[in-house]
Amino acid sequence: FMNRSALHVKRAFFLSGIGLGIALAVTAFFAFWQTSEAFIDPSVRYRVLRGVFVLDTIPGDEAPTAADQIRHQELWQYVQKIAPRQIEDSIAYFEIGTDGYSAELAHVVQSGIGKEYWTLLLDEEDAAGPKGRFESVTVNETIVHELAHILFATEDQIDLDETLYRSATVEEWDERYLELARGCEGNYMTTEGCSKDDSYINAFYQAFWADLDVYPSYDDYVTWYAVTSVDEDIAESFMVFVLEDRPKASVQIRHKKVDFFWEYPEFVEMREEMRDGLQ
Repeated sequence: FMNRSALHVKRAFFLSGIGLGIALAVTAFFAFWQTSEAFIDPSVRYRVLRGVFVLDTIPGDEAPTAADQIRHQELWQYVQKIAPRQIEDSIAYFEIGTDGYSAELAHVVQSGIGKEYWTLLLDEEDAAGPKGRFESVTVNETIVHELAHILFATEDQIDLDETLYRSATVEEWDERYLELARGCEGNYMTTEGCSKDDSYINAFYQAFWADLDVYPSYDDYVTWYAVTSVDEDIAESFMVFVLEDRPKASVQIRHKKVDFFWEYPEFVEMREEMRDGLQ
């Protein structure tokens, strides 16, 4: 089947300072998945659900060497150290691939074993960096960002739709998406299904996007990439929440988006857990 419902991508480079015009120009590219394929094709896949780390065959690809597998397990263990316990049983597969240094770094997509499970891909070349593994701050930023996508799309947050998940064609997916969106009743409609009334992403949407009827200002977003959609805005804002200090003043909207998470005790606890893993 064509799992088109949940591709989230974080680039390994940033264009901050270029301005809102360029940010909006890429919106059509990033905000909606155009094909069923991820940007990076995986070359290696591991099953990682519930504490296992087992090589899974990808037809047509050569099996990694023993040394490769040790390096890949180190990459996965690095992700595990950062991942909050709330989603530790949501990642079913860990994939390795590359499109060369300094392009796409990672993505998450709903896994083929069920709509509630996810696959995380890391670009091995970017993760290692030119001077050694994990030397780049961007690696940590990207991992936190991608984990945020999973955190805000679990079954307790979103009414994950089986028809969306199993759509065989673009037309079938579009038809079902529009049908669900009409019945979403003012809540945020994600590419996985309608957000629940008390979900984090719906609360974020109601606070910062639902009444957005003016041309957005770049200053309202923590990064240029956050402009592209609600999903990317909440993931980028969560990334800043985890990695940076609390804003001293929450007057500007971008600061309010970060402060949004400080109002939830569970996120404050999660932040400390994730920061401990980044040590």
